Amino acid sequence: MLSVVLECKVTNYLLIFSIFAGDIHIKMKKKWLIAIIVFLILAVYTYIDPVECGWMPLCPFRRITGWNCPFCGSQRFLHDILLGHPIQAIVHNYYLVLALPYLVLVMLRIVMQPSKRRRQLSRVVENRFVFAFYLITMVVWLFIRNILYLCA
Repeated sequence: MLSVVLECKVTNYLLIFSIFAGDIHIKMKKKWLIAIIVFLILAVYTYIDPVECGWMPLCPFRRITGWNCPFCGSQRFLHDILLGHPIQAIVHNYYLVLALPYLVLVMLRIVMQPSKRRRQLSRVVENRFVFAFYLITMVVWLFIRNILYLCA
């Protein structure tokens, strides 16, 4: 009896992923579940320094190539932003200042229910010129940050 009740409770909070024409829509019965998960992740990054913690994930690109990827330093960036040190955060990864607004829009588009506003947001996020701009700047930043690192 207890397992049936727990199973019913758990299924109420599961995220259901469905794929329509290559687009992933996340349907959730309880929107606050995502808020709790985001809050917990932010709490972890607020109180745990990724530099001093050995169990935080390492960049696979850097481990394979030895180069910093365009997003290396994002965990330290998030940690410093949450502690209220924006200048120190920017030092960890300059590119995130440019890319963060686009990444936030992409995340919002993923979690939004189908609506007129989601379609409007999709026009911005999926715009080929916007996408090309971020892709080109990401590749340019990949080479610039690693060439500057090698020269220093």
